[in-house]
Amino acid sequence: DRTFVLSAWNGSGAGEVTRLYVLHLAAAGRPGGVTTLPFSVRAGSAGYGVTGIALSPDARSLAVAVVPESLQTNRPTPAHRARIEIARLGTARARVWVAGDEVKVSDLSWAGGGRLGYVSEDLRGMPRSPGVVRVNLLDTSQPGTNLATSSTSVTPRTGNAPIDSALFTAGGKTILAWTGPVSSRSGEVLAAYSARSGQRQRTLYRGPGHGNFVVQGDLQSADPSGQHVLMSVETVRASGTVLGRLDNGRFSTLPTPARALEPLPAAW
Repeated sequence: DRTFVLSAWNGSGAGEVTRLYVLHLAAAGRPGGVTTLPFSVRAGSAGYGVTGIALSPDARSLAVAVVPESLQTNRPTPAHRARIEIARLGTARARVWVAGDEVKVSDLSWAGGGRLGYVSEDLRGMPRSPGVVRVNLLDTSQPGTNLATSSTSVTPRTGNAPIDSALFTAGGKTILAWTGPVSSRSGEVLAAYSARSGQRQRTLYRGPGHGNFVVQGDLQSADPSGQHVLMSVETVRASGTVLGRLDNGRFSTLPTPARALEPLPAAW
């Protein structure tokens, strides 16, 4: 209901701090003031940073993915663990779930019923073999602090195509996922999958194609129906990332700041 949370960081090294802010939009879309939340993340010696945030549909709970620098750069260190923290909006205290050794977490999305969707990547096989990517649902209503035992994995049937990015929608019934190419003759595919069976329900977008020649896709946000999606994509025609929206299979480029090289987070 026009409530958004933003993250921003300042400082350097172990002194870097990521702070969270809440922003409300008026009915006409005019932004109000920005309020600093009491919840923050300090880098410390492990270089912890925020890789994703998700505000619950009722705007009461904020989920934050916190990942050490070694996992962000795919140089895993067993001593440093990724975690998910969930705090009531406006409070400093958070409940924490800790991931296993060398497991990175990202792509947070609320799935209804107090469940939080996220993507985990097990990097223990790196660099000899690629990381193992899983799509998961965390049940925040159950006791426990172990992320793996508090979660259930969902397996989209992608035909061995690697998952690049995934979000839950339709109250947790559907997973939207970008998958990478299986061979040199296949491309990026954005499709919807059943969260119950993992079966592909429909293809939303396919690249290269549609004149955009997408070579990498990153989901940002989807409306509850899953029909309107915001995403950042890399194409062969642009030097940086392109922010766009997908509406019933039609991709439209959105205006972005000049020379934006990094994916631009956006939310409905």
